[in-house]
Formats: sequence, structure tokens, C-alpha cells
Amino acid sequence: MTAATGLPAERFVSKRDAWLVAVLWGASLVDFAVAAWLWLGLEGAPAFVAPLLLLAGIFQLQVLYATDYTFEGDGLRIRASFFRWRVPLAAIDSVEPTQSPLSSPACSLDRLRIRYGEKQIMISPLDKAGFLRALAQRAPQLEVSGESARRRR
Repeated sequence: MTAATGLPAERFVSKRDAWLVAVLWGASLVDFAVAAWLWLGLEGAPAFVAPLLLLAGIFQLQVLYATDYTFEGDGLRIRASFFRWRVPLAAIDSVEPTQSPLSSPACSLDRLRIRYGEKQIMISPLDKAGFLRALAQRAPQLEVSGESARRRR
């Protein structure tokens, strides 16, 4: 149970578009193959290149599999690999569906745009309906309708 809401923490994983999975796995495999090739003796390559390529490949896969959204206490914790955001539930003004391709902690273009204060962030929970139900339980200022939520007037 979390102290602020009396509700247990609830985690939602990111939806993953097949094309993005293919692109990130493909890029990672290329990084790993080139790193292995460099370690096997490419003359003249700087020593730091192979480890850098390995780290890039690992980071790409971690973004794909370590992106999630967790309701904790009075906030929503958003995680994408090593990056973290926290959205105070009381500050959320609206949630609306979007397919914006702008950079965000989302592994799908099937997204929800969360507006809070002067900020916004886009996420892509696999279980959108469950996410919105959990949000409605924790943010009484919001009225959920379909795939959207708006601050009550």
C-alpha cells in the first residue's frame, strides 16, 4: 500500500511496436557484430570503439525492455532505461490519445499524452484501459471517458 492513496503500487509495461522491436534489435546486433569484429583484430581502430559499441547495443535493448509506468503514492513514475520522470497525480490536467512520433518514453506510437502544469509527456502502456482505470482511482480530479481523461470543472 502507498501512503498517499492507500492503494498498492501498480506497474504497467510499455506496448512495443513490431517495427521498433525490429529496428532496435537490428541495430543492437550490428553493434555487437562490429564490436566482435573489432576485438578480433581490426588494425588501426581505437581501443574504446568496441566497448562503446557494446554499450550502445545494450542501451538500445534496455530502452526496449525497461520502459514502464508505475503508480506510486501520489505520483506516476515513468522509467525508460536509465531515464526517470515523476508526474504528480494532482498536477495532471488531461490525458489524451496521440500517435505523435516525437521522442518520449514510449515503445509504441499508440500513445497517451499526459499534460500536467506547463509540461507534457507521452507514454504507451500496453494495457491502456487498465492504466486509465488506475489513474481514475488515484486522481479524483480527473474524469475518464474512453481513452481520455480531463480535469473536472
